[in-house]
Amino acid sequence: MIRKRLLGAAAVVALGLTTVMVGTAEASVDPKNPCNLQGWFVNDDESARAPERKLAGFEFDGSDLIHHSTDVRLGWLKPGWYKSDTAPDQPSFFSVEVRDQTTDAYGTLRWNKSTAMWDLVAKGELISKADPKDFIGVETKWGKFTEATRVVTFGVGYTANPPGTKKVVVSLIHFMGKDYSLTCEKEVDPSATPTKSPTTSPTASATSSPTKSPSGSPTATPTKSPTGSPTATPSATGTGTPSPSRTTESPIVTPVDPTGDDEELPVTGAGTTAIILGGLALLCVGTVAVISTRRKRRAS
Repeated sequence: MIRKRLLGAAAVVALGLTTVMVGTAEASVDPKNPCNLQGWFVNDDESARAPERKLAGFEFDGSDLIHHSTDVRLGWLKPGWYKSDTAPDQPSFFSVEVRDQTTDAYGTLRWNKSTAMWDLVAKGELISKADPKDFIGVETKWGKFTEATRVVTFGVGYTANPPGTKKVVVSLIHFMGKDYSLTCEKEVDPSATPTKSPTTSPTASATSSPTKSPSGSPTATPTKSPTGSPTATPSATGTGTPSPSRTTESPIVTPVDPTGDDEELPVTGAGTTAIILGGLALLCVGTVAVISTRRKRRAS
């Protein structure tokens, strides 16, 4: 009888310790990645250009930028857009990296929303094209772009030279028909809170194939255009796009490459405080039971 009581008390203690350990593990949050977002990175030569990750999104300042892997045919490429708390002071904030699978040619195409053109710096020369397929045949220092050229990353950010002068917090990036959230804040229930209609929408690129807008939603153009001349020196590595700040719905529907990748969602779960308190309670009960059983055993 006493042995059974000891085993039961020990089981309660073990369960309490396990619960406390699980709760403590869930309570630990990486301050450099508070939303536990995976898939976003900077290249090896861009380690000093990573944006600060916050609960409200990624904060870009100076020459900060970010990439996400993808695999899209160059001919399918459409400009992406993003949501931010304020507009960046560079018109080419969204960009993609392209690489040829046969020649190893490489380059960064920056979408300039002021000109509605893709900008590429190749061998020190700025080349602008409305249709990304027109970059086929362009020679880079790594080789020539061919029909085998694919989009390998997408992202947003400032150029290295010149850098941006305005802090921008980006909460969402939209690319090829998919939204990539950069925040872990709870979404607002649209049925409970009125949603304002978007004040701006990204500028569509002038490509050889027309882009269809979603049925039922009006096509809008940005209410404001950037003042001054657009930045003409995109860096070899970086990122930019037409950016409707705080838009509420995606204004462009584009074909999605079936080989594109997915993004992992932030990890959520039960409240860690309740888990830890419950574990401590179980631990205390088990400890008291063990001590009481031992005293009864000695007394007998």
